[in-house]
Amino acid sequence: MSAPSPARPPAPAAIVPAPAAPDCLAAALACAGLGWPVVPLCRPRPGGGCADHGPKCGKPGKAPIVRDWPTLADRPAGETTIRGWWRAWPTANLGIVCGGRLRLA
Repeated sequence: MSAPSPARPPAPAAIVPAPAAPDCLAAALACAGLGWPVVPLCRPRPGGGCADHGPKCGKPGKAPIVRDWPTLADRPAGETTIRGWWRAWPTANLGIVCGGRLRLA
């Protein structure tokens, strides 16, 4: 009689790669191509607040970074401006400016 074989170690857990960071510039350009006015939104910090408006940001990740964003509803930014925004804030979130001529349902 042979000795029982040792118990097998448990199979390693499947490693699921982290999803790639969203390409907000590409999404912004695609949305702008549909005629939707886009705006870069602030970048939230893990401890609260955001990287653009500071710790007292009331809407981390959802507040527009650019000051003239209300005017974008009627006068959307062009490709050059959009690319410039994402050069300045490469990790900015993407927002769509509603109102004005844009009617989303």
